[in-house]
Amino acid sequence: MDFTVDLVHLNQNGTPQNFDGEVALELVEPDSAAACAELATLANLGSAVFNDQERLTVTGLTHGDAIPAAQIRVTEVNPPGNSDPQQGCSSDPFTIRPHHLSLTASQGDWESPGTDQTLDAGSATEGPVHKAGHPFTLQGEALNEGGDPVTGFDETGVLDWSLADPPHEPDHVLGDYVPDAAGFPGDASGFRTDSAEYSEVGVLELTLTDEGNFAARSDDRSAGHCVTGSSSNTPDGEGRYGCRSATEGPATVGRFVPADFSQTVSDPGRWEGRCSGVFSYLGQPFGYAPGREPELAIEARNAEGGTTANYTGPFAQLEPADVARTPPGEDGSQEGRDGAPLEVDTVAFEAGDLTDNGDGTLTYTFSVDDELAYVRDLDRDDDGAIDTRVAPFQADLTVSVDAVEDADGVTATSLEDPHPESAEIRFGRLGLENAHGPELASLDVPVRAEHFDGERFAGNGADDCTSLSRSGAADAVRLELDDGGTWVDAGTEVDLVGGTGGTTEGTGVSGLDAGQGALTLAAPGEGSTGYVDLRANLADLPWLRVDRDGDGSFTEHPQARATFGRYRGDDRILYWQEVFP
Repeated sequence: MDFTVDLVHLNQNGTPQNFDGEVALELVEPDSAAACAELATLANLGSAVFNDQERLTVTGLTHGDAIPAAQIRVTEVNPPGNSDPQQGCSSDPFTIRPHHLSLTASQGDWESPGTDQTLDAGSATEGPVHKAGHPFTLQGEALNEGGDPVTGFDETGVLDWSLADPPHEPDHVLGDYVPDAAGFPGDASGFRTDSAEYSEVGVLELTLTDEGNFAARSDDRSAGHCVTGSSSNTPDGEGRYGCRSATEGPATVGRFVPADFSQTVSDPGRWEGRCSGVFSYLGQPFGYAPGREPELAIEARNAEGGTTANYTGPFAQLEPADVARTPPGEDGSQEGRDGAPLEVDTVAFEAGDLTDNGDGTLTYTFSVDDELAYVRDLDRDDDGAIDTRVAPFQADLTVSVDAVEDADGVTATSLEDPHPESAEIRFGRLGLENAHGPELASLDVPVRAEHFDGERFAGNGADDCTSLSRSGAADAVRLELDDGGTWVDAGTEVDLVGGTGGTTEGTGVSGLDAGQGALTLAAPGEGSTGYVDLRANLADLPWLRVDRDGDGSFTEHPQARATFGRYRGDDRILYWQEVFP
């Protein structure tokens, strides 16, 4: 910027007097000598011409660099004859400060300083990003009005850090930062530090000012020749500029993201047996107990391991799908009869829920819909035993947490796998028993749940959840009758076989209670005898299928026979019961 000076020609008595001639103007260094003529020259400002006048206003004077304190020396250019030139110096020193200061943040990469990328992202989704607590670069220059670097500014500026986004409110913290000051060396290089750090998440606004200390090195600030506390480059009503050398406005610096995540298990959860919460059959899908889904604690951290409390709201770039998990493929301790770990199938495994706790931590809760099922291996091993026909055991299953990585690429450096509390698993089957009775009374066909106890199949008194249906209901044991070679719902009227004839149908079922239930068949009536075959269709409950043919493959549906008009067995048969291996 240019400036203006008023020149007054004084006679020896100090009284204004007309002058006609050219004068040279110089900037000189105050206190560099005792006499005006001996003051060290800082810069030449050019010349001006008096035209027989005592006062002259010179405008458009400029100097390209900063000077903390200067005076103006005026010297007559062509004195008459051999006389010494007339000469005078301004009485009070003044400051030529920079027009403004600049401030720029940059990085080499998101963990190191450098100048490859300017850190000027202004919102929660913009980039580039820098990891909280890792060093980055801050640079600044003293500039003239045209934006060119100037020399001579050798003050220390104060850096003011403020949180622009998220707004610095009670729920958000400014965090720790360095540096809080920047020293200018006096040459055109400005200042640079490669050790700036910020400990939080968010977007910053930084300002830089010398607080007017550069102008204080002349008389400008103390004498009120500039406006204290202002950095304005527009003169006020008294023609005064601001005393401060400062940035023209806040510099946007960001965006800062967590250095990493830590992930721990806050609740391992609990597997729940699907049958009254007590057990599940081997091969039956099961999941977590309601309200006991596993929970993971995720903490956003800076490079020092401190929580970045501002990782919340739009600045929390972690989504449920960003928590990568793998369901267990085998039991951790239970082996089949072939010595191999029991295998586990995934029935459903969905992304869970992620709760933003508002303080830089998040809670990941596994999906209530997750379900697993043990593989009910149907192949024989070398000794003819079924691989998975084992005694009841406690599920030993661990879900693997493979990665936690948000949209910015911030990852968890420590992972912990949840191991839910166990549920009991039983190898089961469903039995139908033959029944016979008079044709004048209804007949109950027993239905029995069984499980393998390690030596044999025994009644499963804990099963009070398996549903029986005579109408083909889904997710139930579909009780069916043989109607001339076709299996029909047990509630359908069918003909008796092998006697005098007649019909029957299922009139009711009693669901399993302590593992016992029954299908009630209607009495065919007087003189109607014969039998009907029954089947328990386990299409929806394959974990209860049986090995009817003894081939070691539990793939068949259990069957039985109900006979009407028969009061007792053959005299030659002491005991008759269908055996289920």
